[in-house]
Amino acid sequence: MGRHPHAVTDAAQPRADQHLIDLLRLGGRATSQRLAVLARLAQAPRHLTAIELHRDAIADGELIELSTVHRTLTALADSHVVHCVYTPSGAAFGFNERAHAHATCHACGTTVDLDCAAVPDLTDALTRTGYTGTDMTVTVISTCPACA
Repeated sequence: MGRHPHAVTDAAQPRADQHLIDLLRLGGRATSQRLAVLARLAQAPRHLTAIELHRDAIADGELIELSTVHRTLTALADSHVVHCVYTPSGAAFGFNERAHAHATCHACGTTVDLDCAAVPDLTDALTRTGYTGTDMTVTVISTCPACA
């Protein structure tokens, strides 16, 4: 029996399922395109651009247009299921799982999550100023190990 085009590996399944639940809880629909994007993001070790997601989907036999990937990522970002980080390679997307910072390679644009104790402190500092909402992106521009 063939593999479903956007099947998720066993290790990534709980992560994909949780974000699908988040999407549905927020009133989003579980379209095949959204399921395909969620599956790929759940398996990715880093943030991905729409072009990378589309390329991977096509390589796996998905019938999905690049414009559909863009619209899907926009809908997921509007629902706060994913967040967008602007990198030298373009907008890259990852899950909104916890407060964290990012490291982006200035040479290749690879972006990874950083566990950083300072992010909650920044959220507290924002609250103390009277601002509401805590959507923020903290990105450190550096050189990744592959480009060093």
